[in-house]
Amino acid sequence: MTRYAGIFGLYYVYQNAHVPVSLLDVDATARIVDLSAQVKLKQRYQLPSTAPHAFDASYTFPIPARARSEERRVGKECP
Repeated sequence: MTRYAGIFGLYYVYQNAHVPVSLLDVDATARIVDLSAQVKLKQRYQLPSTAPHAFDASYTFPIPARARSEERRVGKECP
């Protein structure tokens, strides 16, 4: 899937349109040491009822070119 400039967050493509997934909440923690920072983000999304039953989603997050991303986890949280 091609990434498009200006589209950030979780989205899927349906009938050739980029459909954003609603962000419900964000939990962020940060630890700063000297010139570096470790930031953890937990984001919770809600799929619309009109979403296809099975689809591929893409997640884009803007970070500076010199930044490093160490770990990404995607999972389903049970209520």
